[in-house]
Amino acid sequence: MIKREKVMYINLEGRENPFTIVIFQKYWNDFSYTEKRLVGKSVLVYGHLRKNEYQNKQISEIIIKSDKYLEIFKGKTLD
Repeated sequence: MIKREKVMYINLEGRENPFTIVIFQKYWNDFSYTEKRLVGKSVLVYGHLRKNEYQNKQISEIIIKSDKYLEIFKGKTLD
């Protein structure tokens, strides 16, 4: 989890399709997940998906506004 002045990034590195969750500062009060709660968990994320090029590398980003856009699956964690 990387928190800048006006935006927070959460990098999710799955086995097949890694992507970054983007949360803008005006929505931080509506987002309560911590890095500790997300590490090693399987999550479902709903939001606006976009492609972005960063350091000559294509990455996918998904923009969300609150906890309601992210759900942690209960049960088995990722290896």
